[in-house]
Amino acid sequence: MKRYALSLKQPWAALLVHGLKTIEVRNWPTARRGKILIHAARVPDHRTDAWAKVPLELHSAARLVGGLVGEGELVNCVEYTSPQEFAADRECHLNDSTWFEPPRLYGFKFANLKPLPFRRYLGWMRFFPVEVENESSHDGSRKRKATAQVVNPDARGRTPPNDGHYPRLLVSVRSAEEAVAALDGGASIIDIKEPQRGSLGRADDATITAILNAVAGRKLVSAACGELLENLPLPQTNRLAYVKWGLANCGPIRNLASRLEKAAAKLPGLCRAVAVAYADWQRAQAPAPEAVFRLARDHRWGAVLIDTWKKDRKSLLDFLTLNRMQGLVKECQEAGIPVALAGSLNRSSIESLRPLCPAIVAVRGAVCLDGNRNKEIDSDRVRRLSALLTQDVGEMRRGHLFGLV
Repeated sequence: MKRYALSLKQPWAALLVHGLKTIEVRNWPTARRGKILIHAARVPDHRTDAWAKVPLELHSAARLVGGLVGEGELVNCVEYTSPQEFAADRECHLNDSTWFEPPRLYGFKFANLKPLPFRRYLGWMRFFPVEVENESSHDGSRKRKATAQVVNPDARGRTPPNDGHYPRLLVSVRSAEEAVAALDGGASIIDIKEPQRGSLGRADDATITAILNAVAGRKLVSAACGELLENLPLPQTNRLAYVKWGLANCGPIRNLASRLEKAAAKLPGLCRAVAVAYADWQRAQAPAPEAVFRLARDHRWGAVLIDTWKKDRKSLLDFLTLNRMQGLVKECQEAGIPVALAGSLNRSSIESLRPLCPAIVAVRGAVCLDGNRNKEIDSDRVRRLSALLTQDVGEMRRGHLFGLV
């Protein structure tokens, strides 16, 4: 059975399904009425005034992104043609009059709103179709279950394979210009780092600000903050989704978990901590990947990244076998922690790693001119790699793709 969903950024999705707002404002009208599923977009609204509207008891609900979070009945679509009309419904849509954009805005009025158990699901623009099926529960009642299959096409006009859960492409950039090139090529996550300062080189504050301004909230942004023992200052911004630290020279440290917890506690707003496990951990004198994954699982890190510490053209698979990788990834997946794979990856290694179903594939050199991580990002290379990640595993194995140089 087919239903329709509407995607909102957080915290607006949580505020809507919990009834703290009952009108969703758009710049386009709709004649649709009836029950609508509410979807929380992957990219939240990072403005502090939006999060100031969230009561403490809804903070956890407002952190759910990239899935279906509730439903409501769409009962009307009202038209606002002036700031005064818009302001009159402020208690229902929670926006002040400065949000009004002439010549008109439209308010989708909802009733009978309620949260539903979170189900990860790929969103789309406007109202998008979702396949649901009826199942009988053990007590004989009927309940709905959203299947993983996404009906709406992706940005290239195709239906996303593998239940829409293909890996997201993270591209590490060193400038606003590179960020624009990565976005043009279809990167899902923009990562900020300075490659000449090491595997996780921290960029200057001015560079971080410039890149955030260039991305302008269109995609999630993460930033490298060097090695944990370097004690580098945190970026002074609340617009980052993730900050990551490497654990070089942390191998023998017994209180590593508490040090990471203290560092993570200083992160602003909704920014999450990412601990990096080095595949070449012996060279980095870092904890073994299994130890880092246990830390991530036990302390509920925002994500865990497997990378290589020394950038000498050796890749992730030069140090870890696929069987060992599979065990590591599965451990975090079962705990609900996203896993990102990096480490001088190319087409061949990505094809080998795709069956592990990582949440993120992270690259820099593979999408730089001439494959050199110290050169500029090439949007065409990003585009080709993005296309590679959206193919199903069977297609990749059959070689039905153009190559990455």
